[in-house]
Amino acid sequence: MSLSVPSRAGTSWRLPRISTWATLSISVVFGMVFVLPLILLLGLSFYTFVQPGVFTPDFTLNNYLRALTEPYALSVLFTSLRIALLTTLGALILGLPLAMFIAREKGRLPKLVLIVLAAALFTNLVVRAYGWMIVIAPRGILNTVAVGSGVIDTPLRLLGTESGILIALIQEMLPVFVFMSASAIQDVDRSLEEAAAIVGAGWFRIFCRVVLPVAAPGITTGCLLVFLMSLGTFVVPEFLGAGRVLTMATLIRQLIAKVINYPFAAALAVSLVLIMLAGLAVCAVGAALARRMQR
Repeated sequence: MSLSVPSRAGTSWRLPRISTWATLSISVVFGMVFVLPLILLLGLSFYTFVQPGVFTPDFTLNNYLRALTEPYALSVLFTSLRIALLTTLGALILGLPLAMFIAREKGRLPKLVLIVLAAALFTNLVVRAYGWMIVIAPRGILNTVAVGSGVIDTPLRLLGTESGILIALIQEMLPVFVFMSASAIQDVDRSLEEAAAIVGAGWFRIFCRVVLPVAAPGITTGCLLVFLMSLGTFVVPEFLGAGRVLTMATLIRQLIAKVINYPFAAALAVSLVLIMLAGLAVCAVGAALARRMQR
């Protein structure tokens, strides 16, 4: 296909036609990079585990039965869901005021906040994890300052706990949520807020009755992204969990690297992908129903 774009002189020039071969090549690359690995992973999940490092292509559903019924696997799954939900809640509570500030305030300070958030977003995950290890370690910066100032008597135990993982994950996911929410809030017409203020509405009522209904899709999308990214994250739980807090990602890593049980690891990975897809489907249905109710 080709597109005609008008120029300033009144004439028009045509964008180059996208050939069928180029489209086919892109589709093949997409399939090889994304679809084929998932198909291979799905096939591996039905293999039969014999012993560490040995598994046969005999079809079995035992791996999925273990994933759904084994108490240890279910406990790890609930831990992952709990961490993801709390991370989403923390990002929502901390990020929404920050998004409002960026979207509504003028001057250099909102731009500076954006730069700081962008820098945090593009910093390497491993570097950030090591940084948090230095901060929350028993003899880290946080405990040294808190004990030295007399705020606490004994160092806080954060490294190797869910609390330490939550602190790092909220900091990691906060820029994602803020960018999505600030973009949605900027789309709200300021005249609606001014009209509500004229009739005597306070800032909280303006936010709940004017801003939130319009910006809700963007805020919901931000929450969904934070939840899904937190559910499947590996670096933060691996480094800050210190082997004492297991999530689905770290359990899969142990099954591959230590137990060498690839079929069970593949079944857990497929189950995690299905949970994420189910979450996306629920949000899509909810958004469709909300649009239908608005009509």
